[in-house]
Amino acid sequence: MKEKRILEIFSELKRTSMEQRKALKENDLSHLLSMQKKRNGLLKEIEGAVTLNHIPLKEKGDFTETLRGIIADVLMIDNEIKQFLKKNMVNTVVAMNKVKRVKKHFLTDRRPSSSTLDLNV
Repeated sequence: MKEKRILEIFSELKRTSMEQRKALKENDLSHLLSMQKKRNGLLKEIEGAVTLNHIPLKEKGDFTETLRGIIADVLMIDNEIKQFLKKNMVNTVVAMNKVKRVKKHFLTDRRPSSSTLDLNV
């Protein structure tokens, strides 16, 4: 795999991350998850390309600088997504606990049982 193809993959990764950011802002979780699947595939492709070509990311040069910039952008968006999901998970757990309390409150039988009623009245 040539450097050009690797740059294309990284650029696609950045576009995917930008779409994820847009989905975050629109609260579109289904789109966010579909982009996450696409992104994971791109990451596997990148991992294979870097391993096959033994690309040293510590070297100086335009190519590695471009890759570092893309990686930094993707990681920043990753952090935003993690924070969003963490916040949503907390909100979901809180909401589920409230539902459980309400269910428990309304599903408990508040009428006196027949054993406590005096049938000899």
